Amino acid sequence: MGNVKYLMVLAIAAVGLFAVPSMLATYAGTHTVEANAPDTTDGSTSGKALDCRECHGYIDNAAQASNDSTGIYQKHINGANDTTYTTYLGYYGTDMNSDAANISVFSGYDLFFTANVNKSDNKVLPGDRLGHKNGTIDWYVVQDNLGGNTTGRVGNKATDSYGGKAWSGCLFCHRAAFFYGGTHTRVQVRGCTNDWCHGNNATARPDGKSYMADIPGYAASKAAQTGKWLNRSSDAHNKWFNASSQVQDSYINAKTGQPISKDYYTCMGCHTHANVQLSITKSTGYDATLTSVGSGAINAVYVVNTTNTTQLYSYKEGAAFKK
Repeated sequence: MGNVKYLMVLAIAAVGLFAVPSMLATYAGTHTVEANAPDTTDGSTSGKALDCRECHGYIDNAAQASNDSTGIYQKHINGANDTTYTTYLGYYGTDMNSDAANISVFSGYDLFFTANVNKSDNKVLPGDRLGHKNGTIDWYVVQDNLGGNTTGRVGNKATDSYGGKAWSGCLFCHRAAFFYGGTHTRVQVRGCTNDWCHGNNATARPDGKSYMADIPGYAASKAAQTGKWLNRSSDAHNKWFNASSQVQDSYINAKTGQPISKDYYTCMGCHTHANVQLSITKSTGYDATLTSVGSGAINAVYVVNTTNTTQLYSYKEGAAFKK
């Protein structure tokens, strides 16, 4: 009996020394125990050092389940590695340009745009003009929002960079250094139809392209014109897209503070294996009564048949991505 007691004490001690700390480290405050990055002094690294795959490995597996899914995932990784894109996305830029006048005034820079939101440490504020340094991947403040350098912000680094990681493709849609969404990781959630991604035809541009088209290399991209095509009445997905856009999602638009719409569900319904259940009501049928009134004339009486309505159901389920 004495040996049993000693064994029980040893078992409890083992649990206390090994199992409990391991469990707490795994499940308690995961996103605060781990440092976001080796250097977070400038406030730009939030959320980018946490490996999403440690918890969401099933999504990573699904993203690499086929050549098609891997291709789509890789395109998002490529976008995350492009600091011009991520910086434009992070500051909600809408006017990227390579105007000769700007190049002349701001020597050593070749691309420019105006920041529409502030960086979390306020080293970049709305209205500041940002410039891309020639021969680098970095962006800097080249003119403050007062038209000069009266605030001392000129020269501040503005680059929003989080590429170079195996999970960068996740961060491309689920991170922004300047705002935080309502998710458990406090990172931003961007839908496929975001104005800086595939768009929803809301950019007020004649060609209907999203702001993605402003990024060098994406100007002629079909990916920047998705919203334009979905808004055409001739598109097979138009009614679904428009109906979804009228429904509010639980996620908040970080820039406006308002709920985003569920229009991106249209994209997920076709381009992922997310569970989708559709209830389609076919057009109402018609009864027609034709009566001859002589001399070749025909009197036609049409009665709408409101009872001959057929509903079709469709359901699919599966993994995460497909082309």
